[in-house]
Amino acid sequence: MRRAAQDVDLGKDEVDVEDTQTALLERDAKDSGRAASPLAIAPDAVVIDTTTMSLDEVVGHVCALVDTLTD
Repeated sequence: MRRAAQDVDLGKDEVDVEDTQTALLERDAKDSGRAASPLAIAPDAVVIDTTTMSLDEVVGHVCALVDTLTD
């Protein structure tokens, strides 16, 4: 949804946030339910919810995580 908002800032067509969210949820549901190579979180994945984080916070969090996993 952030990308859609950025597209508006770049002068592209107006984007409805709710429509974009609905489209993304529908796409993810379709991708998760397909028979071949379904979209799924890997068992050993580290999930980071970046919803309320700034870019700097995300980078800092990821760098700290890498440090802990490589020590």
